[in-house]
Amino acid sequence: TSNLASQIRTRSPVTCIGTDEGVHATTVKYLLSGHKNGNIDVWNLFSDKVTLLFSIMSAHKSRITYLAARSATFFSAGEDNLVRIWDFSMKTCEATILHTGKISSVAVDNDLIFTASDQFLRAYDRCSCVKVFEIELPDKISAMYIDSRRQLYTVEINIRKWNLEAIIDTVKLQKNTGVGRLNGSTMQLQMPNGKIEFDRLKEKKRRQKKQAEAKNLNIQTILNDPKARSNFMGFLKEAYADENLSFWIAVQRYTEFCSHGNSKAGALGQLGKEIVEEFISVNGPNALNIDSGLRNKLVSLDADEFSKDSFKETEIEVLKLLDRNFVYRFSRSQYNEDIRSSQEVKPKNRLLRVVSNMGLQ
Repeated sequence: TSNLASQIRTRSPVTCIGTDEGVHATTVKYLLSGHKNGNIDVWNLFSDKVTLLFSIMSAHKSRITYLAARSATFFSAGEDNLVRIWDFSMKTCEATILHTGKISSVAVDNDLIFTASDQFLRAYDRCSCVKVFEIELPDKISAMYIDSRRQLYTVEINIRKWNLEAIIDTVKLQKNTGVGRLNGSTMQLQMPNGKIEFDRLKEKKRRQKKQAEAKNLNIQTILNDPKARSNFMGFLKEAYADENLSFWIAVQRYTEFCSHGNSKAGALGQLGKEIVEEFISVNGPNALNIDSGLRNKLVSLDADEFSKDSFKETEIEVLKLLDRNFVYRFSRSQYNEDIRSSQEVKPKNRLLRVVSNMGLQ
């Protein structure tokens, strides 16, 4: 016990745990615990003491068997043969997949949710929850794992490795060339390792996009409107993702600082290093969940190597993440419905205090 760093006491037996394990995740902010009674607890790890953020009671009718998180969404599976998708900020279930047969394993990709049941490997679109393909394997699947290169590993008697992009491309090729059988909305083709069904319908994804467009709401309209940006920051704080907007604000001030030219010479490298320490470094207080290549590139910069466009690529990636994962949820939230103040919310962090001291208000 002398090597034990900390211990979390729970109210009921824990049957599984999960983290915010995105493909590029290098910083873990919270821990999810699933329990025998079907409850889910979400714990804050980004503090000196682990604290309980919130609980979802009776998330499943029986014990939880799988948990994982991606940005503003987390996923759960249980012995009730259900896979559920949850919204972090609203703490509500967004969608439920009713699975045929007992779920032995789940794996979540950027676009797909994979489930294993006996010998069947199935994949569902993350937005519409429509089944896009199904493969029957010779043996029962006991576990699955997806790596950062979109390789899926299934554990049966042996271990199989699947190239997800190749599978989808093969199905699309069959559709475009007319080879294979088109039956209604589902295409079927025979592969050496089983049958794949590719469903072309993604109604929910299209509907969500149209609803957001109808409100004329996207990441740029939010950023350009101080009231909307202020409320968006409040929304992101509840979703534990406000570091993304804080980074964007810091980069805008960094760009403005660069426009001062030689009048601020010598301080650009200092400000660039401050941004790196605040948002890019793995141990930074507001560390972003970004590609490791971008992270390493910025961390390795010397003070005299910073330029106006040093953070451009990272800024684009962060804005894409906000637009893809948070704008639609924000459009449905109370923050978008009731804008109480026109004053912009500014995150309280060390970087912005440094910028303010340099004369950029």
